[in-house]
Amino acid sequence: MVVRESARRALRVVVADDDAAFRRLVTGLLGPVTNVEVVGEAADGNEALHIVHATDADLVLLDIDMPHLDGLSAAERIRTTLSRVHIVLHGGHGNPQAHSRAARLGLTIRDKAQLHDTVAVIACVALAADPE
Repeated sequence: MVVRESARRALRVVVADDDAAFRRLVTGLLGPVTNVEVVGEAADGNEALHIVHATDADLVLLDIDMPHLDGLSAAERIRTTLSRVHIVLHGGHGNPQAHSRAARLGLTIRDKAQLHDTVAVIACVALAADPE
Protein backbone atom coordinates (compact mmCIF):
# COMPACT_ATOMS: atom_id res chain seq x y z
CA MET A 1 0.00 0.00 0.00
CA VAL A 2 1.27 3.48 -0.92
CA VAL A 3 0.62 6.17 1.64
CA ARG A 4 0.46 9.68 0.22
CA GLU A 5 2.07 12.27 2.39
CA SER A 6 -0.58 14.93 3.01
CA ALA A 7 1.69 17.46 4.66
CA ARG A 8 3.79 19.34 2.16
CA ARG A 9 6.78 21.46 2.90
CA ALA A 10 5.94 25.13 3.34
CA LEU A 11 7.71 27.76 1.25
CA ARG A 12 10.80 28.52 3.33
CA VAL A 13 11.41 32.29 3.42
CA VAL A 14 14.35 34.40 4.60
CA VAL A 15 13.67 38.08 5.34
CA ALA A 16 16.73 40.33 4.89
CA ASP A 17 16.56 43.98 5.90
CA ASP A 18 18.87 46.11 8.04
CA ASP A 19 15.87 47.48 9.97
CA ALA A 20 15.01 44.99 12.74
CA ALA A 21 11.54 46.47 13.29
CA PHE A 22 10.77 46.10 9.58
CA ARG A 23 11.94 42.46 9.63
CA ARG A 24 9.60 41.77 12.58
CA LEU A 25 6.73 43.47 10.74
CA VAL A 26 7.27 41.39 7.59
CA THR A 27 7.65 38.20 9.61
CA GLY A 28 4.42 38.98 11.45
CA LEU A 29 2.54 39.63 8.22
CA LEU A 30 3.81 36.40 6.68
CA GLY A 31 2.94 34.33 9.77
CA PRO A 32 -0.70 33.70 8.84
CA VAL A 33 -0.01 33.21 5.11
CA THR A 34 -0.83 29.64 4.09
CA ASN A 35 2.14 27.47 3.12
CA VAL A 36 4.76 30.07 4.15
CA GLU A 37 7.34 29.61 6.90
CA VAL A 38 9.90 32.29 7.77
CA VAL A 39 13.06 30.30 8.48
CA GLY A 40 15.45 33.17 9.09
CA GLU A 41 16.09 36.88 9.32
CA ALA A 42 19.20 38.74 8.21
CA ALA A 43 20.48 42.27 8.82
CA ASP A 44 22.79 42.39 5.79
CA GLY A 45 23.45 40.62 2.52
CA ASN A 46 26.28 38.43 3.82
CA GLU A 47 24.07 37.14 6.62
CA ALA A 48 21.24 36.58 4.12
CA LEU A 49 23.51 34.42 1.93
CA HIS A 50 24.57 32.35 4.91
CA ILE A 51 20.99 31.82 6.12
CA VAL A 52 19.65 31.00 2.64
CA HIS A 53 22.29 28.27 2.30
CA ALA A 54 21.93 26.99 5.88
CA THR A 55 18.13 26.74 5.85
CA ASP A 56 17.62 25.49 2.29
CA ALA A 57 15.35 28.50 1.75
CA ASP A 58 13.02 28.67 -1.24
CA LEU A 59 12.60 32.46 -1.30
CA VAL A 60 14.52 35.44 0.02
CA LEU A 61 13.16 38.95 0.47
CA LEU A 62 16.12 41.33 0.08
CA ASP A 63 16.29 45.02 0.92
CA ILE A 64 18.41 46.64 -1.78
CA ASP A 65 20.07 49.03 0.71
CA MET A 66 21.83 46.95 3.37
CA PRO A 67 25.31 47.28 4.87
CA HIS A 68 28.29 45.02 4.08
CA LEU A 69 26.61 43.48 1.02
CA ASP A 70 23.60 45.16 -0.53
CA GLY A 71 20.53 43.23 -1.64
CA LEU A 72 21.34 43.46 -5.35
CA SER A 73 24.81 42.02 -4.83
CA ALA A 74 23.35 39.28 -2.64
CA ALA A 75 20.76 38.55 -5.35
CA GLU A 76 23.53 38.25 -7.95
CA ARG A 77 25.38 35.72 -5.77
CA ILE A 78 22.22 33.75 -5.05
CA ARG A 79 21.42 33.58 -8.78
CA THR A 80 24.93 32.22 -9.39
CA THR A 81 24.95 29.58 -6.65
CA LEU A 82 21.29 28.79 -5.94
CA SER A 83 19.33 29.55 -9.07
CA ARG A 84 16.23 27.72 -7.77
CA VAL A 85 15.74 30.28 -4.96
CA HIS A 86 13.06 32.89 -5.66
CA ILE A 87 14.26 36.43 -5.03
CA VAL A 88 12.04 39.36 -4.12
CA LEU A 89 13.76 42.76 -3.94
CA HIS A 90 12.39 45.79 -2.16
CA GLY A 91 13.61 49.26 -1.46
CA GLY A 92 12.63 52.63 -0.14
CA HIS A 93 13.46 54.80 -3.10
CA GLY A 94 13.77 54.60 -6.84
CA ASN A 95 17.32 54.55 -8.12
CA PRO A 96 17.68 54.07 -11.92
CA GLN A 97 20.97 52.16 -11.54
CA ALA A 98 19.44 49.78 -8.99
CA HIS A 99 16.43 49.17 -11.23
CA SER A 100 18.75 48.51 -14.16
CA ARG A 101 20.80 45.98 -12.15
CA ALA A 102 17.61 44.29 -11.00
CA ALA A 103 16.29 44.12 -14.57
CA ARG A 104 19.50 42.38 -15.69
CA LEU A 105 18.66 39.69 -13.13
CA GLY A 106 15.08 39.49 -14.40
CA LEU A 107 13.81 41.10 -11.18
CA THR A 108 11.90 44.20 -10.21
CA ILE A 109 12.29 46.26 -7.07
CA ARG A 110 9.13 46.47 -5.01
CA ASP A 111 8.33 49.63 -3.05
CA LYS A 112 8.89 49.07 0.68
CA ALA A 113 5.98 51.38 1.42
CA GLN A 114 3.65 48.94 -0.40
CA LEU A 115 4.37 46.03 1.93
CA HIS A 116 0.98 44.40 1.33
CA ASP A 117 1.99 43.97 -2.34
CA THR A 118 5.23 42.27 -1.35
CA VAL A 119 3.41 39.90 1.00
CA ALA A 120 0.94 39.14 -1.80
CA VAL A 121 3.81 38.27 -4.16
CA ILE A 122 5.28 35.87 -1.60
CA ALA A 123 1.85 34.31 -1.05
CA CYS A 124 1.52 33.83 -4.83
CA VAL A 125 4.88 32.06 -4.99
CA ALA A 126 3.74 29.78 -2.15
CA LEU A 127 0.50 29.06 -3.97
CA ALA A 128 2.33 28.31 -7.22
CA ALA A 129 4.62 25.90 -5.36
CA ASP A 130 1.59 23.97 -4.05
CA PRO A 131 1.36 20.75 -6.12
CA GLU A 132 -2.35 20.27 -5.35
